[in-house]
Amino acid sequence: MNEDIVAELSDNNNQPQLTNGDDAIHNSNDQIVTTSLPRSVRVTTPIWRDESWKRKLEQQKRNESTVTTLWNNTKEQLAGDDVAPTINGNNTNDDALLNAPNNEQEVTHTPQPPGVVTALDGEVLHIEKLDNLRIRDILSSNSNGDQHTYELVDSDVGVCVFEYAVEEMIAALDANGSDESSHPESDERIIQNSWGLDCEWRPSRLPGEHNPVATLQLSSLTRAFVVDVQALCQTKIQDTSTQLTATEKALSIALTKMFRNKRIRVLGFGIAQDITKLAASFPHMPCFREIHSVLDLHTVRRAVYPRAPKQYMSSLQKTVAICLKKRLDKTEQCSKWDVRPLRSSQLEYASLDA
Repeated sequence: MNEDIVAELSDNNNQPQLTNGDDAIHNSNDQIVTTSLPRSVRVTTPIWRDESWKRKLEQQKRNESTVTTLWNNTKEQLAGDDVAPTINGNNTNDDALLNAPNNEQEVTHTPQPPGVVTALDGEVLHIEKLDNLRIRDILSSNSNGDQHTYELVDSDVGVCVFEYAVEEMIAALDANGSDESSHPESDERIIQNSWGLDCEWRPSRLPGEHNPVATLQLSSLTRAFVVDVQALCQTKIQDTSTQLTATEKALSIALTKMFRNKRIRVLGFGIAQDITKLAASFPHMPCFREIHSVLDLHTVRRAVYPRAPKQYMSSLQKTVAICLKKRLDKTEQCSKWDVRPLRSSQLEYASLDA
């Protein structure tokens, strides 16, 4: 497993990243930096997250012990003085200590055990005790009042249906005269014109093993598509000039309409890894070479909650728990995504992940 991890980390060193280096954890030299691990490794090693949490908790206790020692030593020193410092006319050693500069203390946040998150208002949420999130909980009804479920795209007909959904959004943008340069969009309009993106692939089990993307999920406010790229596209292609099949051409055209339209935002958690994985899995597909208006939700979280702990809303599951009070079931995350047919539980999980 160690050789597999080293190999995949080496491959990821040259991949684009949308997050900055502040998200890495540097408490000790031997600490496993879980936030920088590739997802295919990170999600298959839950014991590492437990051990990392235990190490952070131990470090927190050591820090508190150090601060307590400094506090007691300083109070003893002040108590031994003939004249205590005077602050606002009152001789108060404790007040003097609290108001004196102290470069030794840092603002720290007590780490939470796995499966527990704390909102900024102090509410403690146990993820495992929340009701499971369902696709019907998040998809809005369309103009006809119909509520969609996920739609599997694994044929030419499915590609046409997906392309029509993209064209509908573009037509709505044109009809509303959406021009971001002259008329800044409202938050509601931005949500209506955004698509969530996520990918699934079979986790690597052996050193040097790199499995291609199996499914591409794209979800708007009213539609959720699970694109079976394993069934639609040629795999194990290395030559970028490889001729596309008729199905690949149709899919590439449909995706290009979305990805290269600057008015359509493509959102995701750690989305850079998914985009890079798509391009590496299908280098002959032009649609994966250029994507505009990409927005990593990690960046949004830091902008909205600048003083929150680094692990606050650090994953989609935590965000769902805090914002929707629902549990995103991750049981299917490490399943065999390259085996067909896909189970309904896999399809629902995939659509929810986008």
